[in-house]
Amino acid sequence: MAILTESTIRKLLRTTDLKQTKVLHLEPGTIITPSAKSYLNDITVIYRNLLEEVEESAKETIDQIDTRKDSLKSYNRQGQEVAHNHFTLSWNIKLEKLLSTVLFGQQLSHTKKEIQLTAELDTIVTVLEDFRRLIFYENYWEKCHIDEEKFGEQFDKIKEQFSPGTFIPKYTDGEVVLMLYGLYTDIRELELYASSCFQNYLLFDDYCGLVERCRFMAEYVWSLMINRIEGNGRRE
Repeated sequence: MAILTESTIRKLLRTTDLKQTKVLHLEPGTIITPSAKSYLNDITVIYRNLLEEVEESAKETIDQIDTRKDSLKSYNRQGQEVAHNHFTLSWNIKLEKLLSTVLFGQQLSHTKKEIQLTAELDTIVTVLEDFRRLIFYENYWEKCHIDEEKFGEQFDKIKEQFSPGTFIPKYTDGEVVLMLYGLYTDIRELELYASSCFQNYLLFDDYCGLVERCRFMAEYVWSLMINRIEGNGRRE
């Protein structure tokens, strides 16, 4: 019986295309260690059982695939239109609240003469506007002039000292830092909502992409916060 450990995952990231596909195919009966599960969540990799995939593939028909592909556009006679409209409204309200927080953050950073931060938050605004239209780009962060791989390496270094799971900013770090901390939390909440509600509404690749982009946005905002804390001269 195979056992999947964190070190095995790290090796696969170096030697396979796992970093690009974000999907790890496991043999039936594979045991995943707790640290491996936690690491898979951190890097937003979804693991799937090969036997289950074969069974699902055998059961799905072309009509079912087409139905899933068009699920956001089509409704049946049992009231799916009402349910879909309610779901879309709830998603848009969450995005509007998050946009409001980002705009407040830009106003605050502008008042504090944090011109660079004001521009950096424009990236979040752009992403959220596309989320409202459920638009997904294959190389989205390149369009925002962010090197995703380089950023990932920088974020891994940040996590060594300022882990999102353990580190908490202090009130003495200032308004800008506390604003970014609140924004990080709001984006993680959006990620949780997307991961629990979009699975049956989007194609699998789009669903994974949406959750991954939410996670990346949260990490991006966390890094902005830590940069300000270090800039203020505080180290743990």
